[in-house]
Amino acid sequence: MRITVLCFVLSVCLTAAATTQHEVFNNAIPFKSDVLDGLKGLDHDKATLDNPAAAVQFINAIRSIQGGVASLPIADGSHKDTYVLIHILRWSDSSTATKLKVQADHWYLYRDVPIGQWSQEDFTSAKRLLGVKQVYILYVHLNYKGTFISSTRAAYVPTYDLTVTKKIPANVAHLYSLLAAYTGGVTANSPAASRGLFNAELLPTPYSLWGGGILNLQYRPSDILIKSTFSLQDDGSDQKLADDITFDNEGPYWWDVGFAVPVKKISELKLDTTSGTATPAKVSGENVFSVFDFYLKPVDVKGSGFMAYPHPIAGVAFAKQPLHKILVGGAWGPKASEIYVGAMFVKQPNLSGSNSCSNPSGTSFTGGGHWCTQFSVGINLSVSAIASKLGAPK
Repeated sequence: MRITVLCFVLSVCLTAAATTQHEVFNNAIPFKSDVLDGLKGLDHDKATLDNPAAAVQFINAIRSIQGGVASLPIADGSHKDTYVLIHILRWSDSSTATKLKVQADHWYLYRDVPIGQWSQEDFTSAKRLLGVKQVYILYVHLNYKGTFISSTRAAYVPTYDLTVTKKIPANVAHLYSLLAAYTGGVTANSPAASRGLFNAELLPTPYSLWGGGILNLQYRPSDILIKSTFSLQDDGSDQKLADDITFDNEGPYWWDVGFAVPVKKISELKLDTTSGTATPAKVSGENVFSVFDFYLKPVDVKGSGFMAYPHPIAGVAFAKQPLHKILVGGAWGPKASEIYVGAMFVKQPNLSGSNSCSNPSGTSFTGGGHWCTQFSVGINLSVSAIASKLGAPK
């Protein structure tokens, strides 16, 4: 009953946490395309950046075009909390001022850390910011052949619509899932239009445009949803520019929850040679512990990195009488399935004969009980790994 009430309270908290903020960037400004010529790692035709090192050159090149205004940071690998969301798009050679066609576009997430500390996966596909208060937005459109409305604006207007949605912290969501198992102001600093521009008549065809600014995030953790459209000056109707994309902004935590499964022999495990992780070959709630993971420094609980140093764990049996089995120990290894070693304290009934933990005897109970200590080794799993397979405690 208490578990059910607690789950209900957490559900209410989850619902109440749905808060959003909203911002729109549509400040596209033209520049000469040849400014980007010769940048290593930038493919103009495919609208791609090879790696984070290429992003450094790209960001600094656009910053020089902007004339040093504060809409972009200096990329030098020394600001670990600085992130830049980069969208590069190329218009097709067949595009005209009245009929635009996207040839290619790609999103990248740059983090200003030394080369090698931000992986290719982080850069191209992970879409993960580690709980920051501010992020930079940069979009660059290549190979535009249209005309200008004025010397500072093209005949089409790209719009990047950002919605930041507050969400429940991952470790709290994990705790909710564990308990459920028991019951079966954004600020867009638009760059000054007078900086780094050229008069319309001096711009060769094709040329490029850049835009963006600074997004101050009101909520953490949060999801950042970006929808992009464009409209032509002639009709003003919105057309889709690129697929919607969502970035996850959530930092590390001091604690998490999971399930510890004792293992007596290797055949009880199912090994994944690709990921280097292990899961129980057969899941049963009879010998599973619900555990708290405590960390000596904050950890990305949604990541899959290797925990090189042990951290303490403590928990109770996944059973109707959870306090009759208590586990205390330490765990380390791949975040998804760590190895743990510890002591298991088991409450045993008092017998009419010997109450020795190693050699009990007797058949009739005398009331009460005593504690026996057992060595325990096994794997420490995330909640999502086996919660759906356990069912209610027995």
